[in-house]
Amino acid sequence: MQSDDLEKASEISKMDAIFSNACIVISAARAARCSQDFLAPLTRPTPGTLSFKLPVACRDGRRGNMILYQVDLDHHSGDPIDQRAWTMQEHMLSRRMLRFGLAGLQWRCKQTHQVYAIEEDLVMDRHLQDLEENTKLSLLLDDPARHVLEWTQIMEEYARRRLKDSTNQLPAMAGMVQRFGKTLGDVYLAGLWLSHLPLGLLWRMDTRSSRPTQYHAPSWAWPSMEPYFLFNNLLDLRPDTALEVHSYSIEPKFESLPYGQINGGSLTLKGRLAPMLLDPVNHNFENADPSIQDYMTPEFIDLSLDSIDVEGSLEPRAVWCLQVALYDEETDSGPAGLVLSQHETEHFQRLGVYLYDRRSFSSFVDDHAQLDKETDHTMRQEQQLGLSRVEPVVIEIR
Repeated sequence: MQSDDLEKASEISKMDAIFSNACIVISAARAARCSQDFLAPLTRPTPGTLSFKLPVACRDGRRGNMILYQVDLDHHSGDPIDQRAWTMQEHMLSRRMLRFGLAGLQWRCKQTHQVYAIEEDLVMDRHLQDLEENTKLSLLLDDPARHVLEWTQIMEEYARRRLKDSTNQLPAMAGMVQRFGKTLGDVYLAGLWLSHLPLGLLWRMDTRSSRPTQYHAPSWAWPSMEPYFLFNNLLDLRPDTALEVHSYSIEPKFESLPYGQINGGSLTLKGRLAPMLLDPVNHNFENADPSIQDYMTPEFIDLSLDSIDVEGSLEPRAVWCLQVALYDEETDSGPAGLVLSQHETEHFQRLGVYLYDRRSFSSFVDDHAQLDKETDHTMRQEQQLGLSRVEPVVIEIR
């Protein structure tokens, strides 16, 4: 089946039904590969760990021993299975699971979670457990804000996991997507949901590398890049109502797997678009439109580029800024938007994101004795105006 792409796509499309309808799922969580044993007795603590053996008297009169040793929670990577992208949906979708972890056996179901061994493993994977429980609750509630929060957390957890074949980035989470899609009745757009736009477009890369040579997804979708990504605090931002989604298209590679690999996609938006000059060395902007006074002071901007490809030249590069979010007085952040490049006047491609955030302004303030009233006033004014002086236009991003 692995050599037959059509058959593989058909089977992947059944993952939601397979795991959610299984009576019980057995997870070989401690095994790093399929040939590794996961039923052998465990030795705790591991050899070389500083430990203390103390005598213990039981209530029934029997005597035994207790071993005390320190667990480094900050540097523990959890079970090997928690590093793999394909296996995340097994835990998210299963109703009942026996998990053979490095610390012992765990039983999980929708009603309870029991650990039949040392409880360090309960602590190690508590993030994933909380995520599973919160997601199941979120899907029962008609709370759009909570859906956004849960989905972004799931995707950030998923994106940090390993995939041998980067083309499987979308197929490996197809079961989770299918579960969300059934409940939300939403439109899925290559890792994003239509109802989460436009703020869902403001993801950023945590680590940068070159853009993949093989096509994964349109540039506005996070699967277009391979390293670990993060969503900005989407719920802290206020969407620009001038930004409208006019149309969208996603071309699946296989009809049987609409949530899997794609051959192409585009997003047509109407919004405020301003020309800028990008300094690839200092990672800041210069205004490229002399007819309008400065939109943004470079030192005030937190600029996050998706890849290192734009750093190949020392000369400023012509780019465009599409405003997605307005200034929010309550959170004191914004405006924010996409950094785009134009291709032959036909369409645009995403290069990164920018965020006008006073909290990221500390480095500029540190270089000055204090933030004088004039500078503070200028920053406030720029934040409140954003690109409001720019007339919205219709563009296509691929």
